[in-house]
Amino acid sequence: MTAIKPVIEGTDITSVEVGNTTLKLKQTVSLDSLQELISAVENFSKFFDLTSLGSADEGIKTEWNEQDLTQFLSKETREDQIVALKVLSDKGEVTREEFLNEMKKLLKNPGFRGWDLGGLLAGLSIRSRTWGYESPYIKEERREGNEWDTFYRIKERYAPLIKKWLKERGP
Repeated sequence: MTAIKPVIEGTDITSVEVGNTTLKLKQTVSLDSLQELISAVENFSKFFDLTSLGSADEGIKTEWNEQDLTQFLSKETREDQIVALKVLSDKGEVTREEFLNEMKKLLKNPGFRGWDLGGLLAGLSIRSRTWGYESPYIKEERREGNEWDTFYRIKERYAPLIKKWLKERGP
């Protein structure tokens, strides 16, 4: 059995680590419920291999080289995806709300929604995998204070390449 480790902040459990996988809880759980939570994970793991859980990118380990990334950006990205990469390139890391507001403004589309953002980013990731590479950005959910939020950023190793490509491409 793989070790089950609760992640505790103050007097609450925020997630559970099983091996290399973090299981985020729907809501924080009081330390009083620790044994119940551990029992639930143990019972679940009797039937499911929790170590096989992971992110969508886990199977794709190939890092982009400069030539292929530049070619990919030139051939495979739509205008709204380029705008999204520009936001991430300019801002570094943004919350979902900041990202949506910036996209609405730059695309001049007040109706731009989370579904639209998710779709254009998923398209980038899917086409990256089609090319045999990892996604050039990171979507991460983490706790800030008492709230969970979604954060986006370009992977550090690709930030200078994407910034250079955007500059050479022009407005």
